[in-house]
Amino acid sequence: MSTLIFAATAALLTLLVLAWLTYPLLRGGRRAAAALRTRRLMNATIYRDQLDELARDRDSGALAESDFEQARDELQQRLLQDAAGTAAEAPAEPGVDQGTTPGKPASRSALLLALGLPLAAVLLYFWLGNPAALQVVAPPPRMTAEQIDGMVAKLAQRMQQHPDDFKGWVMLARSYKALRRFDEAAEAYRNVMR
Repeated sequence: MSTLIFAATAALLTLLVLAWLTYPLLRGGRRAAAALRTRRLMNATIYRDQLDELARDRDSGALAESDFEQARDELQQRLLQDAAGTAAEAPAEPGVDQGTTPGKPASRSALLLALGLPLAAVLLYFWLGNPAALQVVAPPPRMTAEQIDGMVAKLAQRMQQHPDDFKGWVMLARSYKALRRFDEAAEAYRNVMR
């Protein structure tokens, strides 16, 4: 059960990270198209204003007809150059294949990210992680009273063979005290004092 919960949590987190990383890539094309439309409208307005100003100057006599025509031709040439430049920058219309466009590299990057990130996460997990750690390990069985008594008896026997072992006597005294065998604990403490 815990393996399933772990896998679901990891998948959900991966999807959230993918959405967070790919959203700007996929949305960037729409923003670029909107910015381009705004730029085109602003340029057209500026050119119209400049043409109107030239016409006013001509009508007021501040500009000769030949100078007006030359300035108008230059203005039209700049408008054509600007229109050609923005057409080259224009993103593809939906459903129309125009070769490589600004939107395609972003969608390719998003696809690469969507495939590469989960694959990299799984590979890193199997390389650095420990899949076996997901298996629930039962705690070791508790020691029985007989096992504890047996261990204390072995320690007492060892202390009879090595009566000069200070740490051993302290451990034996504490063990007797924990087992509520106070008389034997007092005897072990006497051996510590020697």
